Amino acid sequence: MNGAAGLTLLLAAGNDGISKWLWALRSIKDMKTTALAFLLLSACGKQAAPPEVRSPFYLAFDPQKALERFEGRFRERSASGCRTDLRITPPGDMFRDFRIEGAIDETVLKSIVEELKADLARTAGACGVEVTSPATDVTKAAPALLKVLFGRDDVTRLWGFTLSYRHGRTEGAADVLVDASTVTHVKFACAVHER
Repeated sequence: MNGAAGLTLLLAAGNDGISKWLWALRSIKDMKTTALAFLLLSACGKQAAPPEVRSPFYLAFDPQKALERFEGRFRERSASGCRTDLRITPPGDMFRDFRIEGAIDETVLKSIVEELKADLARTAGACGVEVTSPATDVTKAAPALLKVLFGRDDVTRLWGFTLSYRHGRTEGAADVLVDASTVTHVKFACAVHER
């Protein structure tokens, strides 16, 4: 049997068992083909990478439920939606977020932000994550985060808060941001993301 025929037989054997693999290898006479066959066998036998481990806090955040809870408080909605397990690179974080755009009274919006601040802090404690930085007010955010949440990074009137946390080797943050660049049309977003 020549090397090409032996390699074809090896590839045709599939995953039917080790005996077929050994039989195909035994029948290959050409050393180059045998080396190639061993490379193919080792590539086929590699284990898949273990799934990424997410913190209990990240897993507890349900953007769909949060969206349903808060979107009714807007007088008018021009857009809303949520995303789950979305990888954004850069920065390389996995995101769960919801966003609402529309008209809302400032007092109502502030009460939503305060509710979320309390809820996220309570959930972080209940999930056993270490809060490394309590909910701090923000007037500036990373341009990459603004691009993810608002689709642009030139937000002129930004406010909200960030809560940073750690669970084992996983670090993350919960961000609640408001883009109030226009008075009549507010963009509101809440995201939990970690790397």
